[in-house]
Amino acid sequence: MCPIQDTRSLEIKFPFVDEFPHYRVKPSNYINHLLGHRGEGSVLSLLKRLGWANSLSMATMPAGIGHQFLKMTVDLTKEGLSHHEDIVVIVFQYIKLMRQSGIQDYIWDEVRRDRCEYNYSWNLKENEGNC
Repeated sequence: MCPIQDTRSLEIKFPFVDEFPHYRVKPSNYINHLLGHRGEGSVLSLLKRLGWANSLSMATMPAGIGHQFLKMTVDLTKEGLSHHEDIVVIVFQYIKLMRQSGIQDYIWDEVRRDRCEYNYSWNLKENEGNC
């Protein structure tokens, strides 16, 4: 048997408190939105420019009662595989920048709009009052 495709990925998991008490706001959506952004100035745009990554995704994962994880998965190029430590440094530098910048209202508006569009496209009624 011969593999169809070689895969190279880097996963970074961040422990995060359970959002159940904040289910209407979901703070992780804000973080996922920024770290998972694909446009100019994003982590992914830098990694692509360096030739180290093809894609990047963010997800929230349950981790037991009262806990969850934010998971970043970076699809690496062959060269990116040898720069995995540099990629982790870039991610943490971006997180530091996020902390220094604080919460931005216009970003919350984008997150909320995106969530409402997603709910509308899937006919989800659960967040109807939050749009």
